[in-house]
Amino acid sequence: MDNTPQADWMSYRLSSFQQDFARLAKEVVKIVVGQIQDSDSSMVKLMIPATLVKRDTLK
Repeated sequence: MDNTPQADWMSYRLSSFQQDFARLAKEVVKIVVGQIQDSDSSMVKLMIPATLVKRDTLK
């Protein structure tokens, strides 16, 4: 999982990405249900924005 609380610990201070996992799950369910209902459906590409959380590992 990205942007865990441990990423902000002083000994690490890792840069990471904050992702909207609730939205990701919702969109995936919509896609899967749509493909089940229409077996001839084409491949779906989905981009869900993520936010870069800058910490000490970025220069």
